[in-house]
Amino acid sequence: MRSLPLFALLVGCGGQKATPVAECSHPARAAAVPVIGDHNGDGVTDIADAIYMCDYVSRAGPAPVCAAAADVMGDDLIDLGQGTAILYHDFVGNTTYAALAAGACALPTDPGAACAGDLALTLDASSATAGTATVTVSVQSPELALQGWALSVAAEGCRVTGASTAGTQAADRRDSPPGVRDGGFQRTDLTGDGGVVDGTVLDLHGTAVLPASPDAQPILALTVQAISGCTACTVRIQDGLVGAGAPITNVLVAGGHAYLPGGGEVSVGVCGG
Repeated sequence: MRSLPLFALLVGCGGQKATPVAECSHPARAAAVPVIGDHNGDGVTDIADAIYMCDYVSRAGPAPVCAAAADVMGDDLIDLGQGTAILYHDFVGNTTYAALAAGACALPTDPGAACAGDLALTLDASSATAGTATVTVSVQSPELALQGWALSVAAEGCRVTGASTAGTQAADRRDSPPGVRDGGFQRTDLTGDGGVVDGTVLDLHGTAVLPASPDAQPILALTVQAISGCTACTVRIQDGLVGAGAPITNVLVAGGHAYLPGGGEVSVGVCGG
């Protein structure tokens, strides 16, 4: 595992852009303003940057695109803590980013385009009973093995009252039944507006991934409950919900790069008591 002083990274990185796994990646912001924590050079800081740093420190992956932006904690070190600080900022809310000096680095000129279509988050409703139903969030990724994801799921006409990775691919490999996650990072929070957000990194140090598959692979099971009476309940993939940390955008991560999936919705009849 590498832990380098910042000056060493400044010398060794040379400002080179990391090569995305595929030609569709998270789009840069329109203003193209460098931001702290943007390890993969796509113009935003999200869970993909945390995984990108894990790849660099633990798996000899490419160096952060902008050395100055990599120092999230402001301690002049490039180590795993710079990645986990992003996870705790976004999903726990107890980390403050360091400041990025103006002009400290520039973004690549070709960040790639948004990716949708083949990559998708799907929802399936089942097990409806009096007042509740189960909705399963699944991922379809025919070509890319996934290292993690960020989920933001909204509910209308009902509320998400529970969420669990048990029995899904996001369960730990030591669970029964086992999933593919090997420790890693996993945080799920219900939101104040009845939805749920989730952040999952399958492995911080090793090589655990969710294999590529055209089939829907379950990653989170939700319990939804009617707000009042018998009502139509709609659950949808929707960016911007907030748990304990920052607003979450739905992304799937492969090779340390964020991919924007197509998102679905499902409606189910839920009768309240």
